[in-house]
Amino acid sequence: MTPFIQLRALLLCGLLGYPAVAYGKGKEGISVTVPEQASRGKLLDMAVQVRPSGRQLDYQQREMLGFIHFGMNTFTGVEWGTGKEDPGIFNPSRLDARSWVKTFKDAGVTGVIFVAKHHDGFCMWPTKWTDHNISRSPYKGGKGDLVREVSAACRELGMKFCIYLSPWDMHEKSFGTEKYNDFYVKQLEELLTNYGPVYLLWFDGAGVDSKINGKQTPFDL
Repeated sequence: MTPFIQLRALLLCGLLGYPAVAYGKGKEGISVTVPEQASRGKLLDMAVQVRPSGRQLDYQQREMLGFIHFGMNTFTGVEWGTGKEDPGIFNPSRLDARSWVKTFKDAGVTGVIFVAKHHDGFCMWPTKWTDHNISRSPYKGGKGDLVREVSAACRELGMKFCIYLSPWDMHEKSFGTEKYNDFYVKQLEELLTNYGPVYLLWFDGAGVDSKINGKQTPFDL
């Protein structure tokens, strides 16, 4: 994050009356906490102290990551599924995850975000928390694991591996309840434990306030 952007962010938080923390350089960086009702002069003094952390610098300097969304929707031809799709539909015959990752690398992209689960709830790894997953499909005779294939290709080619796990799950009956939060965390734990190193987790707001399938109360990871 450049000093100019840091300054604008701190000024905006201060002028709007929001407390904020800006992070900084080295391993942990230099951070400051913006107090409520800080004067413009105080905000300026604080802004020049902030330095980005090593991880923040690394992320910013990459500038661009690839995104791989291949799943049930690839075979149904719709943008969003319903969660009622038969796992038997998912049956790629010539899939080569390494070629995906190499294409990004050849284009100068240094990492890829793989959709491990989209809104339809079909999981691209053999999760133990739901039957709606790749092990119930014909792909590789039920022995396939696309999260592992993409992760392995990233390690081989020196690319950063990142994961998207949809907050919304149309298939999971516990969605919209506190129980779903536990389900979601368990799936995250599975992904982070078995497929690392994971450079980045990518989330969106899908399902937090959905008119299609109820809503899920946000929670802190």
